[in-house]
Amino acid sequence: MQRSYLLPSMLIIIGLCQILSAQPDTLWTKSIGGDFDDMINSVEQIPGGGFILGGFTESNPDTVRNYWLARLNSTGDDTLWTKAFPAGDTEGRMAITTSDGGAVIVGTGDPRIIKTDGDGVLQWQLTSTELDGEFFGIMETSDGGLIACGVSEVGGIRSACVAEITAAGAVTWEKTYGPSHDSYLFSITELSTGEFAAAGAHRTIPDGNSSDAWLFILSATGDSTESHFFGNPDTSNNERFSQIRSTIDGGFILLGDQTLEGQSKTPYLVKTDSGGVEQWSETFTGLGISELFNVIQTSDSGFTLTGYGDLTLSEGFDMLVIHTDAAGTTDWSKQISGPSGAAGLASTEISAGEYLAVGVVIPEADSPMDGWVVRLGTDAPVAVAEQPGIPVELTLHANYPNPFNPTTTIGFDLPQTGAVTLRVYDVLGREVRQLMNRPMGPGHHYVTWNGRTDDGREVPTGIYIARLVTPENARSIKMVLLK
Repeated sequence: MQRSYLLPSMLIIIGLCQILSAQPDTLWTKSIGGDFDDMINSVEQIPGGGFILGGFTESNPDTVRNYWLARLNSTGDDTLWTKAFPAGDTEGRMAITTSDGGAVIVGTGDPRIIKTDGDGVLQWQLTSTELDGEFFGIMETSDGGLIACGVSEVGGIRSACVAEITAAGAVTWEKTYGPSHDSYLFSITELSTGEFAAAGAHRTIPDGNSSDAWLFILSATGDSTESHFFGNPDTSNNERFSQIRSTIDGGFILLGDQTLEGQSKTPYLVKTDSGGVEQWSETFTGLGISELFNVIQTSDSGFTLTGYGDLTLSEGFDMLVIHTDAAGTTDWSKQISGPSGAAGLASTEISAGEYLAVGVVIPEADSPMDGWVVRLGTDAPVAVAEQPGIPVELTLHANYPNPFNPTTTIGFDLPQTGAVTLRVYDVLGREVRQLMNRPMGPGHHYVTWNGRTDDGREVPTGIYIARLVTPENARSIKMVLLK
């Protein structure tokens, strides 16, 4: 029987209100690499702690590139291992963590997709024999499988493609779209309906020089259901979306760029509702921003973007991390300088106001580039009160990490023995998961939620409320799941 708890309206309002965002400090930077060029294109938190990085590494002076995976510890400042996988002299585009504790990396080389365990040991791979496409984006689906998007050449036409793969590495289906014009898909996300939304570029005029940014919706079995184009197909402008994320209001945030005729490339951000209808857009012009590659929605409902440029408008380039509010207005822009240049390619929010950004750094002029990891946060001292062995009051601590995907840890303190329930609700007050319901003794306790309901279904992106109840009192916290 489904139970429902009617949350006070004020709690929901507090949960949805935007928190003021302050510019973080650069706490430390770390280079990872060998004797030749190395690049980190993506970063993801590992459930239970740590980070997986994905990109490419060169293995010799002839610039033979390999897919590259690295695992960092829970604070990001120690490299636990790195692994290189030969991939036909090309680069890994994106790496993700999987629910079994492993990792997956995709790219435009051969093999197309590589799956490892948590120690980077190869479990399976898919080559051009099993998959026609070359892939830019991938995610784990709610059933534990994988969905990947990219491009496949059919009859001399570059066509967008999507493939579904099981957790064991079997290809369920691979389909192409837009066969009459060049098209690409760079990023994909799963919807709560079981459908998928992908983002890329679509050339709407045969043999034309222009392309439109493309938001593409497809069914759970890969059938095309609807397309939304952004741009003017009657001009020589080139526009594309390079990334799509689901947002906590059920819509989408899309990051891309536009190259107007006779002008340089300009990054832009588009927010749509769940039906793909534009709600607002923001173009980053005249700010010293060269390119933006990554966007995430943060715990304050705003957005953090990562790229490169020079905010001082000189001729150099450095890593840029930019934060906007929920309406796309820039709150702050931070430039992190490398010795001879740097670029940001991705970031993740560790906790509110704390980030791990990754990309490349050039240690000195004319030297190979290294992968770069940057920790952003506050270096202000934190006062910590002495804690006795038995807590003096009921406390429900903020979950960590937050935002999270798909696992988070919730800590709570009990001052005395008694019956305890800990349940998770959505913002409508519907119970999602019962995490605890039993007598417990006093002390400090922890429980992990894996982002699933009581019957094992993955919950969609959104805001959730954890509520701790004892006979004497109750406490609640807001948690943000971002996929």
